[in-house]
Amino acid sequence: MKRVAPLVLCALIVAGCAATKDAVDTVKGKLGPSGDTKTLIVELVPGPYQPSSLAIGVDRDLAQRRSVSPGFVHAEGLERYLQSLRVKLLDVSAVTGVPGVIRIVAEDSFDAYSTADGNVYIALGWFESFDNEDEVAALLAHELSHVLRKHHTADQLSKFQKQAMAAMTYGLEVQKTVGAAADKAQGSAGIKLPGKSGKAGTVPFTGNADSNQRTLHRAQMSINLTDKALLPAWSRGQEREADLLGIDLLVKAGYDPGAMGSILTKLRASEPSREALDKTRETQMTSATAEVQKGNWSDAAKLASTEFLSSMSSSHPPTEVRITDAGDYLRKFYPDLKAPPLRTVAWRKVQEESKNRTILFNFGKSLSAEQTIRKGDVKAAYVLAKQGIAGPTAHESYPNWIASMAADVNNAPVDARRFAQEAVNAPEPVNAAFENYVGLLERQNNIRQALVEAEAAQKIFGDVASWKVTRIRLLRKAGDEAGAKSLEVDCGLNAPEYKSLCSEAGNTALGKSVK
Repeated sequence: MKRVAPLVLCALIVAGCAATKDAVDTVKGKLGPSGDTKTLIVELVPGPYQPSSLAIGVDRDLAQRRSVSPGFVHAEGLERYLQSLRVKLLDVSAVTGVPGVIRIVAEDSFDAYSTADGNVYIALGWFESFDNEDEVAALLAHELSHVLRKHHTADQLSKFQKQAMAAMTYGLEVQKTVGAAADKAQGSAGIKLPGKSGKAGTVPFTGNADSNQRTLHRAQMSINLTDKALLPAWSRGQEREADLLGIDLLVKAGYDPGAMGSILTKLRASEPSREALDKTRETQMTSATAEVQKGNWSDAAKLASTEFLSSMSSSHPPTEVRITDAGDYLRKFYPDLKAPPLRTVAWRKVQEESKNRTILFNFGKSLSAEQTIRKGDVKAAYVLAKQGIAGPTAHESYPNWIASMAADVNNAPVDARRFAQEAVNAPEPVNAAFENYVGLLERQNNIRQALVEAEAAQKIFGDVASWKVTRIRLLRKAGDEAGAKSLEVDCGLNAPEYKSLCSEAGNTALGKSVK
C-alpha cells in the first residue's frame, strides 16, 4: 500500500468540516442518474483502456485476494472458457487493452467481484446455479462493467480518510506518553512522525487535549458521513450502472439480455442466509456511532478502522429493485429486440467435461469437509477431506490444507504434517496454510525460520497487513526491538484496520537476540 506523507494526512484531517464538504462534493459528482436518457455503452470512450490510479498490478492483486480467501480453483478448461467470454464481451465495448484475468474462488457462495486491476473473482457456488452460457456471460458482463466504468474508487476515498484518522490517533497517543513537560516544549511545533523517504513530517497538534479531541471528532464525523451515507449511495448507483451496462454488453455480444434478470433472481433467492450477518453489522455500525456521540474518540477510531462500515449490504440496492430496473431498461432502450436462443448446450458441454467436473467435485468435497469439521463430526470430515485431494487436486493448496486440519483433529499427526507441507509448497498456497506453518515453527521456538517464512508469506500474498502483526511479534521474540517498533509504526499509519493488533503484538515479551 502506498504511504501518504503525514503532512498530507494532516491537511485532510485538520480541515475537519472542509474534509467533509470535499467528500460530499466529490461523491455528489458521481450520484447523477445514468441510463435514464441513453444507453450506458455510448458513454464508453473507444480506444485504449486508461488504467485506474488505484491499480496495484494484476499479479499483486491476485496475491492479495488469495490471502483473504480459501484460494483459487484451478480448472484450466473452465478458466479458458471464461476467458473466451471475457474477450467477447470486451470486444463489443470498443475499449481495448483492458487488463485482468478471471479466477474461481473456493467459496460455496454467490459472491462475485472485480478490482481496479481488472481481475474478476467468481465464487464456486455460482457454477452449480448457471443454466446456460447467457447467465455466465451476464455475471461477467456485470463485473466487467465495474472495470470499464472505473467503479473501484469509492472505497478508496473512505480508506484514505481512515488512514488520516489513524495518523491523528497515533499522534494523540504519542502526546499522552511524552508527558506534560515534553508536550509544552514542543508546543505548536507539533510531533515528529516518520514521513516519506525516512524524513520527518509534522503533525501540528497544539498540545490542547480538548482541541485535539474536537478535531478528531470532526474527522470521525467526516468518515462516518462518507461511510454510512455517501459511499453506500455511490455504490448503489454503481451496482445499477453495472447491471445496465452489462445488459448493453450482452445485447452487443449476441446474448439474451434477460439473463441479467435471471442471475439477479438467483441472487435474491440466496439472500435470506445473509440477513443474520447484515443485522450483526448493523449493530456494529450503531455502536460506532454511539462511541462518537459519547466522545470516546479512541474507541470510535478503532471502530472506524474496521472494514464493516464500507462493506455493509447498504452498498447494494435491494435485488428486487435491481431486477425491476433491468427490466425497465430493456423495455426502454431495446423494445423491439428479439432475444436469441439461450446457449444451454455450450454451457452444459463445459460443465460435463471430465476434468472440469472432477475438479469442481473435489473442491466441493473439501468445502463440505471444512463445514463438517466446524460441526464437530471429525471422522466424516476426514473422509470428505481425503476425497478432496484425489486426482487433479492432489497438489492444490486449499484441499490439502483442509485435509491437514482433518487429519490433525483425528489424531493423525503424520498425515497432518504431510498435507500441511503439500499445502505450503503448492504453486499458489493459501494464506491459512502459511499461518499454520509459521505458527508451528513459532511453537517449536524456531523463531529465525518463522521470521523467514513470515517475510516470504508477506511477499507471496501481496504485502497484506495481517503478516505485519505476525512479524512484529516474531521480531520481538527475536530480540529486535527497533525492527518491531518500526514495523508497528508503519502498521499504524498504513494499515489502520490492524493498528490495535499490531499494538498488541508490540507488547510481546522481548526475547534474546537471534543471530
